[in-house]
Amino acid sequence: MGALNSCNFVGRVTKTPEISKSGNGKEYCSFTIAVKKEYKGANGEYGVDFLNCIIWGGRAKYMGYIKPTDVISVQGSAQQSTYTKEGGDTVNSITFNISSVSKVSSGDSDNSNGNNNETQEENNDEFYESSKVLATKEEMPF
Repeated sequence: MGALNSCNFVGRVTKTPEISKSGNGKEYCSFTIAVKKEYKGANGEYGVDFLNCIIWGGRAKYMGYIKPTDVISVQGSAQQSTYTKEGGDTVNSITFNISSVSKVSSGDSDNSNGNNNETQEENNDEFYESSKVLATKEEMPF
């Protein structure tokens, strides 16, 4: 049986990913993707979830090639953390620990497959086709 804590998302990168180093020198990149919800809200529009992600090691360097509004596919696992704020309130947070990322399309054009060397499925892949229905840059709230 495969891992029970497994997540797959396709969404738009919200801002330029920045690669950093941890206290012990390991590279990482924290970034956020905007993922369109599958249903319309009471206002008749699709909502958006903003998912905080982190990717470690050599894979973090790949994020240097990703730009804001690029559509990416990520795979990984959910990681919950709990901390206490100064006022004593307990906060639960979920970050997605990414193990694999692929660029699906560039944010600067709606039909960009270009000559990307990134790992991605061919256009006939049902998963890739369904990712094209994500919100356009104009629909995104950022």
